[in-house]
Amino acid sequence: MADRYQLRFPALEIRQSEGTTLYAFAADGKQVPLFAAVSRVGRDSAASITGYQRPEVVAHIAAIRQYLESGQPMIPNSIVIAFDERVKFVPAQAKSPTVYSRAVRKAAEMLGGREELARALQVAQAEIDRWILGEKKPPREVFLRVVDILIEDSAGNDASGEPPAGREAAGDTHAAILD
Repeated sequence: MADRYQLRFPALEIRQSEGTTLYAFAADGKQVPLFAAVSRVGRDSAASITGYQRPEVVAHIAAIRQYLESGQPMIPNSIVIAFDERVKFVPAQAKSPTVYSRAVRKAAEMLGGREELARALQVAQAEIDRWILGEKKPPREVFLRVVDILIEDSAGNDASGEPPAGREAAGDTHAAILD
């Protein structure tokens, strides 16, 4: 009997229609083989078609594998995975937002989404999701980059073209005060 283990990912529940619920989540590409397999198109003993995926092109698979095994791979496109009854989606326990989760969420909104923030910070989108949910705190240097994004956005010029009051005195350096 194989060892049992759990993987947990922050997920969004989407009720597409009556009786149809989808879940969206981000996972590091290196983790996908831990919970998914490819069901190849074929025929069973009754000649009925089974599976979903057409045969792979070996060179293409090798290129994808090389990319996934690189330093920090990021797959900018979604993939669809059909799960069987062994996979459960359970409501997350609500946590009070922290200064870290609020800052990361706001920076993602400012840049146009979690994927854009992940790209700007050069981290996996799954990390962004964990920080927003308060499951982890971002490393200090990453958090300071988040603060820079927030400051740069709030320090934009007004209609007169003049910097906001006090901006000149602050110079180009930023300070973050952490509790």
